[in-house]
Parts: sequence; C-alpha cells; structure tokens
Amino acid sequence: MADKRRQQYKIPLEGSLGLLALGYEGLVAWRKVRHDAGQLKEMNINKQKKEKGEGAE
Repeated sequence: MADKRRQQYKIPLEGSLGLLALGYEGLVAWRKVRHDAGQLKEMNINKQKKEKGEGAE
C-alpha cells in the first residue's frame, strides 16, 4: 500500500494501528492481505493433498 507521497508499507497479516489510522483505505488493504494469505494457505493444503494422493476438493 502506498500513501499520497508514494511510500510503500508492508501490511502485517494481524493488522496495525497505523492501518486503522488510515481509515477505510487501511481496512481495505488489510482485508486484501488477509484474503490473499487465506488463498495461499488453501492452495498449499490442496497441493499437499495431491502429493499424498488424497485429491483436491
């Protein structure tokens, strides 16, 4: 996420008070990070199931 001066911020999965201070934009950015992390976790689980021969859902 970048602020108006184009500074980059790494958004932690657990969130931060700084994101809260950014208001709506901070909330949306945090939700995106959580969503992407959830998808990555699901992809890894499915990959492990395939490797074990259990098949993906």
